[in-house]
Amino acid sequence: GANFNPAVSLALGMTGKLPWQEVAIYSAVQLIAGMLAAGMYALMLGQVFTLGPSAGYAWWQAAMSEILYTFMLCFVVLNVAASKRHADKDQFYGLAI
Repeated sequence: GANFNPAVSLALGMTGKLPWQEVAIYSAVQLIAGMLAAGMYALMLGQVFTLGPSAGYAWWQAAMSEILYTFMLCFVVLNVAASKRHADKDQFYGLAI
């Protein structure tokens, strides 16, 4: 229940750890919450910013970094929090993730 990333929800759905109906609900709520958070930021601080790669880096390099780190996040979540081997034995999930 503490997955805040649509990629993690999708990974849990693909492995059968989360029903597809819940994957859709989780993902929709996560995306809407992100948009609401961005709106609240703009309302509270009166400014917005654009996201993009730092100077000297191309979009494809930033995208490859995002893909790599998202894969690593999903891999760790699936191997510690959703593993049958670790079920109800250890509570190191938060530290590992």
